[in-house]
Amino acid sequence: MTVAPVVDALEALAPTLDASPNVFVAFSGGLDSTVLLHAAQRVFTHRLRALHAHHGLQQAAQDWLSHCQRICADWQVPLESVQLDVTLDGRGVEAAARDARYAWFTSRLKAGDALLLAHHLDDQAETLLLRLLRGAGPDGLGAMPPQRPIGQAMLYRPLLALPRAELGAYARHHGLTWVDDPTNADERLDRSYLRTRVMPMLEERWPGYRRTFARSADLLRAQAAGRTVHVPATVRAVTGEVGFALASLVPGERADAVRAWLREHGLTMPSQARLTEFLRQLEQGRGASLRTREYCLTRFGDAVYCHAPEAPGLATAQALAADGRYAHPALGRVQVAGLEGLPVGPLVLRCRRAGDRIAAPGGGHRSLKQIFQEARVPVWWRERVPLLVQRATGQGGGDDKETILAVGPFAVAPAAQAAGIVLNWEPPTPPGA
Repeated sequence: MTVAPVVDALEALAPTLDASPNVFVAFSGGLDSTVLLHAAQRVFTHRLRALHAHHGLQQAAQDWLSHCQRICADWQVPLESVQLDVTLDGRGVEAAARDARYAWFTSRLKAGDALLLAHHLDDQAETLLLRLLRGAGPDGLGAMPPQRPIGQAMLYRPLLALPRAELGAYARHHGLTWVDDPTNADERLDRSYLRTRVMPMLEERWPGYRRTFARSADLLRAQAAGRTVHVPATVRAVTGEVGFALASLVPGERADAVRAWLREHGLTMPSQARLTEFLRQLEQGRGASLRTREYCLTRFGDAVYCHAPEAPGLATAQALAADGRYAHPALGRVQVAGLEGLPVGPLVLRCRRAGDRIAAPGGGHRSLKQIFQEARVPVWWRERVPLLVQRATGQGGGDDKETILAVGPFAVAPAAQAAGIVLNWEPPTPPGA
């Protein structure tokens, strides 16, 4: 066995990445990613960057980070690292950690960038078996594609055609050092059980199983790609979220259509079980929701929208600056114009409270619920829409001494409108937009 195939695989990819301003390697410090980073350093040199994410799930996580820092310093490869929280949502630690990593990778990549992952032929065989055991369809049985979009960038797996043994030979030839993750031998984990128990038996009876598995995955992926799947047309909520109309889902093709729509918007694919449950909820009526770490799919009216996992609004009222500007990571940016036309009085921004009402044209008041329904404000925003409130001069600011001047950009009190008040609100960019 020679070491040439690893370098050959990177050099074969190089022309595709000629225009990529940055080439990132997902670098865990393990054997596979160490081999990939070492070979990529030869091919991509000054454009190469390393990304290291850990979740604090292993006692040695800090030692692994230190190891990665030493390797990157020795090889003169810039390294970015982050510790990510893992949110368990019923899918297991592995899936939650993977989603957290991919969400971070996506946030780091800009248009034109490339991300290289060190998956190899053995990984592909394990993935195919796992998906078979979980009852996946043609899309899932295509296993891992050699490349796919990730956010605005592209993800590549240049070593996908090479067996693990090739990577081991390369590492020994170059005297590389790496860290070993003890979970790789933990047979309580499905992938580890396959790797330690099942694959050795397959190897003994069918030594060429890796390549035949990969060939089947390629054929299934090509078949899935060749099918004509109607991608639902994208619609937008008034707050900017992208979505699709329920009427555009053809019976019998709903799952494929939703996957195609998610793929078109660069969003991570949910498991078959979670998507099936979401589609069941859609068929039953209102209240359908699918949550991942990266995004939520929620039915609102006659459409499904993709929005960020909900974050808290303003816990307390915030004083408005003299220039009328305010920014908040979960709420976005607010700019209030026309403040000079208002009588003197403290102005604050806050979110909705029980019983909130705003003066209506012609007299009387309107409830915020009515305003939100008429403006079709999505339910996930209704407790967080910024309200412009004026407090009575010299008063303590209790609820009964406040006047709501504007409900986001959706309603303005007549007196505030006469004074020229305009509340411009730009929510954060939602996933997939």
